[in-house]
Amino acid sequence: TQVTEVGDIDSPNAYFMATFQNGLTAYYKTQVKPLSARATLTWNETWLEDTDGDVISYNYDTSHPGEVLLHEIRYSGQDDHGVIKDGRQAIRYEYETRPDIDSSFLAGGETRQTQRITAIVMGVERAKVFGGFQKKFEYEFHYATSHSSGRSLLVAVTRCEFVDQNSKECDAATTISWQDGAVSFSAPLAYSVQKPDQSQYRDWQ
Repeated sequence: TQVTEVGDIDSPNAYFMATFQNGLTAYYKTQVKPLSARATLTWNETWLEDTDGDVISYNYDTSHPGEVLLHEIRYSGQDDHGVIKDGRQAIRYEYETRPDIDSSFLAGGETRQTQRITAIVMGVERAKVFGGFQKKFEYEFHYATSHSSGRSLLVAVTRCEFVDQNSKECDAATTISWQDGAVSFSAPLAYSVQKPDQSQYRDWQ
């Protein structure tokens, strides 16, 4: 694998290319700069291209400060002389605000976790006159709050097929169980030690 930096590392237009032995080339153009960070810390993959110019593109949601979320993956796209044309087949990710917001810090920057995924939706992008994005299948994710940690626990996943854009038929949910008892502490056990019977010991002096 050959990795190439394009542009000055401190430039807002800097990105990386990774060329693999199988001919695929990945472009990392989505810069991730945590809150209060002085510089970009990571670059997310923006698209993956094969030798025929076929493209898989990755689109991100950056509307939440300190957080970058994968919003959509588009398949069957094309590289038209350097202009990426997204394909029609798509996978979309839906989120909700999580009750257990968390933060981490690195190099003076804050990365936040404010959202949790609620659904992965597969469909086809059509012209708006034909209704726009047409949903085909989706996986729904359901959560509970941990009694011991207060964190979100995934407890069920449901697969659904859309009959039309307003109705769907769903399979029985696949459930996930956790060992999640409330944290508790018990008083230490009391032990009694019997004094040895001195008469059992001989005086060797």
